[in-house]
Amino acid sequence: MLSLKRQIKVAVVLALTVSVVLTGCAKKSFVVKTVDDKIAPIDKRVTDNSAAIKDNGERIDAVDKRATQGITAATAAATTAQTAAGAAQTSANQANTAAGAAATSATQANTAAATANQGVTAANTRIAAVDAKFATVDRYNPGPIQTVLFKVNSSVLTDDAKMTLDGVASPIASLASGYQVEIQGFASAEGAAEVNVALSQARALAVQRYLVSKGVALIRMSMLGIGPVGTSKTKAERDQNRKVEVRVFRAG
Repeated sequence: MLSLKRQIKVAVVLALTVSVVLTGCAKKSFVVKTVDDKIAPIDKRVTDNSAAIKDNGERIDAVDKRATQGITAATAAATTAQTAAGAAQTSANQANTAAGAAATSATQANTAAATANQGVTAANTRIAAVDAKFATVDRYNPGPIQTVLFKVNSSVLTDDAKMTLDGVASPIASLASGYQVEIQGFASAEGAAEVNVALSQARALAVQRYLVSKGVALIRMSMLGIGPVGTSKTKAERDQNRKVEVRVFRAG
């Protein structure tokens, strides 16, 4: 195919040739010069248009390149954003899972606390019941003092002493609790103090052994040898100081 410039030149030559034929005059050189003069401006415009077309094409290519780069960058940014969104969703799911686990742990802790509170309440109830039960046990009311007399320098129980102790043991021998027996031994004031203390202890021990033989619980008795009491001025006083005093304390 002929170029645009060549096509225009041919068209002009034909047009001038036709004009010359019709007028019947003109030389070849004239025709050529006339054709060149006509074509020169056209050639310039064609060249300018070609340059403009080329420049526009380059601009279009540059725009296409920038558009392609922009699309690529936008695609990459969108992919990055989607990845970040996926990671955020994963984190959110993990956070929800952790929150659920924490809620479960809190529920379990509340249940354990409630159970512990119930245990504490039950323990307090039992403690209150025990306190109420033993509130009166720790309060003992003293009974009358029963006196058992002994002979000089002796810790042997007489028949009268045994009868007195039988009266002490009878009411309490069948009891497992609710009472305490206090036994205190004495001696008269004559003689050495150390001997009288040992004698008073032996007399108290003799009373304790007899009460145990009658069914009184040993754990319910306390025993102490006090030693000499009173003075040695009269025989009657000395006789009354060779003794053991027994007292029963009842709970309540």
